[in-house]
Order: sequence, then C-alpha cells, then structure tokens
Amino acid sequence: MKNKLKLIIIIFFLSLIVSGCELNYNLTIKDDRSIYEEIVVTEKNSILEKKYDDYKEEIKEKELFYNDHDLYSSYESRKIFKSDYSGLKLYKDYPYGQFRYSPTYASFFQNYSFTEGKDGYILRLLYPVKENIYPDTNNSDEKIDKAYINIKSYLKVIDSNCDKYDEKTKTYTWEIDDDFFNNDQKGLYIKLSKEKDYQVIFMDFFREHSTAIITISIILVVLLTIAMYIYKKYRNGMKV
Repeated sequence: MKNKLKLIIIIFFLSLIVSGCELNYNLTIKDDRSIYEEIVVTEKNSILEKKYDDYKEEIKEKELFYNDHDLYSSYESRKIFKSDYSGLKLYKDYPYGQFRYSPTYASFFQNYSFTEGKDGYILRLLYPVKENIYPDTNNSDEKIDKAYINIKSYLKVIDSNCDKYDEKTKTYTWEIDDDFFNNDQKGLYIKLSKEKDYQVIFMDFFREHSTAIITISIILVVLLTIAMYIYKKYRNGMKV
C-alpha cells in the first residue's frame, strides 16, 4: 500500500477522517474556461461507526463549521449518506481567471497556469507542495489513504499526463501519492482543443437535471397513454 498522505487542505476534514478515507478533488472545465470545483471526502460507514456514536450528526456539524470557515464560506456543501459510505462535498464555480484564488489547488501545487495557444488551451498545475505531506507522523487519524484529482472538460482533450482515463465518464485521473509530491517534475498537464465536447456537456446536463428530466418523461408518458386511450375510445364510437 502506498504511503498515506496528510494534506493541509484536509485540515478542515481531519476530525472526520480515519484510515481508509478517500479524497476526490474533481474539476470540470467548462467551454468558457470557467472551472467547477468539488472536494469530496468519504469514508466507509463501518469505520465511521467505530469512531463516532452518531457519525451522521458529526457530518452535519462539520458542514455547519465549513459554511462559516473563512476560506470556504463561499462554497456550497452537500452531505453524503450512502448505504456503505458517507462524507461531505464542498463545491464552487470559478469564473475564467478566478480559479487561481482557490484555496484548494494551492494545497497541492505552487503554480497554476491556464494559457491559450494557436490550437487550444493548456492547463498546468506545477511544483507539488512537499510541505503538505508528513510521512513520519504516527497519527493515522490524520492521514488519508487515497487521493485523486479528476478532470472532465467541455472542450475536447488533445493530450494529458494523467495516470488513467475512464472512457465511459470521459474523466482524466491523477493519483496523488508520496511519489507525486517527491517528484519536482511531476505536475498536472492537460491540453484542450477549442472545439466543444458535446458528449460531456450532455452527460453533465443530464446528471444535474436527471430528477426533473425523469419526472417530466413520466408525466409525458402518462399523458400520452391517456390521450391514446381517449382517442381509441373515440374511434370506436364510445362515449368517454
């Protein structure tokens, strides 16, 4: 197993974290080059139950704390309660040119650039922040087992140095571990076309509005069924 990480960005999550926790730092690059940022920390319910008398109440209290936190008061938050894991998500939209002010990316990297070239755009997050890792600490409650940076783009991707790519979700993933921070040359690089990727745009739209879309679809099916029934009765010359 890779060495566990302790990141400064997770300082506001530390009282929730125990060994086995997973961090997903999700970025969605929009077609106008604005960036949607998510910080998602989850843990298995079986482990949370051992640490807290009522972990659901603990998560609720932490959400209130983050809402008042100086760095994250402008973020939206959402509690996560699933059958096998739970946690918290913080998220925010950054207009183009504003992502450099995110307190989160700065905990991983010392340098950020999003430049425009003749054939597209290049996003770079460079110079990993070594000070954010403490491999010698014996306190496993303040460590994280798995950390990932995941990127989706509304612009077609030309190239990247990601560790893996999910064809189904069109997500590019970098695994953040000790080797990542100990390599001065390691960083995040992704080159984007100026052409929109409508598949990702439609996938995200459906995901964000799935409840409304499904509800409207059901209503339309019911109305169509009733209309067909009435029409059939009418064609058969029966009163309705």
